[in-house]
Amino acid sequence: MSRKLTTLFGTLIANRIGYGERKINTLFPLDGEFNLPAQQYSHELRQRVAIKVARSGFRETTAIIEKTTAAKIGKRQAEELAYHSASDFDDFYHQQQAQSKQLQDTGEIVLISADGKDVVARTSDLRTNTQKRALASSKKLNKGLTKGEKYNPKLMATVASVYIINSFVRRPQQIVNPSDEDRKIKRPRPIGKRLWASLAKEPEKVISLKKPLMRQSSVTKTNTNVYVP
Repeated sequence: MSRKLTTLFGTLIANRIGYGERKINTLFPLDGEFNLPAQQYSHELRQRVAIKVARSGFRETTAIIEKTTAAKIGKRQAEELAYHSASDFDDFYHQQQAQSKQLQDTGEIVLISADGKDVVARTSDLRTNTQKRALASSKKLNKGLTKGEKYNPKLMATVASVYIINSFVRRPQQIVNPSDEDRKIKRPRPIGKRLWASLAKEPEKVISLKKPLMRQSSVTKTNTNVYVP
């Protein structure tokens, strides 16, 4: 049985033998041997589309793929690949947490950090409360907003991180009037930093993921200080 496989070098036809029975999905050992995806597009092409989509739009992505590779992909297909690439974020973060190991080198401070960024979205993609406010509000001007008028077209993307770091001890003179030697002093580097983000989840849910990670990191030292900026 043959199947199409679109790669960076163009579309290939893969011929392989399938084994199956009635009411049982057919198995193709050659697909597993070559680690072929279930869909038409190869893993490398999927990765490249995901990277390009994160930096530019879908039309620009399809144009770049067509110019830099022998593959051709439509705008709708690029949207579907980007959607599937973003669907395993939670599994990735959970796997990252499960595979974390006890660090040989630990710091004095467990630091947690979070930040948010507004992202313009369509009304249909807004969260329930924001969507209600957007539908209930009426703009007084066709262009721009009047004084005090608010518009609700945005989602809040939340980014959070947890890491360990050693304290950076300095004298007041080194801060107020640092010398050339003081400027060359290397700051402590973060240890075991873990970072995750979400546009779909509420900020409270994203930030709450830091608690198990913080507890896991803080067991390395009994006198650990926690700073929440």
